[in-house]
Amino acid sequence: MTENDEYDNNTVDETATDIQQNQDDYNLDLLTFRDIGDQAHWMLSSRKMGFGVENLRDDQVETFWQSDGNQPHLINIMFSRKTSVYALAVYLDYRQDESYTPQKILVRAGYTYHDLQDVCQKEFNEPCGWTLFPLSDDDQ
Repeated sequence: MTENDEYDNNTVDETATDIQQNQDDYNLDLLTFRDIGDQAHWMLSSRKMGFGVENLRDDQVETFWQSDGNQPHLINIMFSRKTSVYALAVYLDYRQDESYTPQKILVRAGYTYHDLQDVCQKEFNEPCGWTLFPLSDDDQ
């Protein structure tokens, strides 16, 4: 997700999404974001048949990705050019997917797969709703 101020003029027509975030957790007010996920190549470490990237990205909170392999379960999101990403928003619902809902998410970033560094991590206990992972300082 990219902050509205950083929009590329060629993509102004993309729909903005409002995400309300808990100020105590992230010290963020209501921010407006746009989804830049369609500009990336998505790869999963594994998937169950019918529960792949298309379910992860379809804008439906009732559908989801299910892994089908050994841990760790990974989602790799790669952009073809240098891209500033302000935040990552993830919807989790333990009630709909209790056996596959993550208990911990670690976000890594880098210029290549070989220079990834941990950016942020969050642990969950029966989550339900949107979680925002801020990936850059407000001053940048």
